[in-house]
Amino acid sequence: MPPALAWNVEDRMPDKQESKVASDGAADAFAVTAIIAIVVLTLYVWLSSMPS
Repeated sequence: MPPALAWNVEDRMPDKQESKVASDGAADAFAVTAIIAIVVLTLYVWLSSMPS
C-alpha cells in the first residue's frame, strides 16, 4: 500500500471514533435527563400527596 493511501486510511479512523463517542454522549445525556425527570416527578407526586 502506498504511504499516501495508508496515511488517508489512518486519518479517517479517528473521525469514526469521535462520531461514535459523540453519539454515546448524546445518549448518555438523554438518559440522565430522563432519570432526573423521573426522580423529580416522583418526589413531586409523593410530597404533594402529604397532608399539609
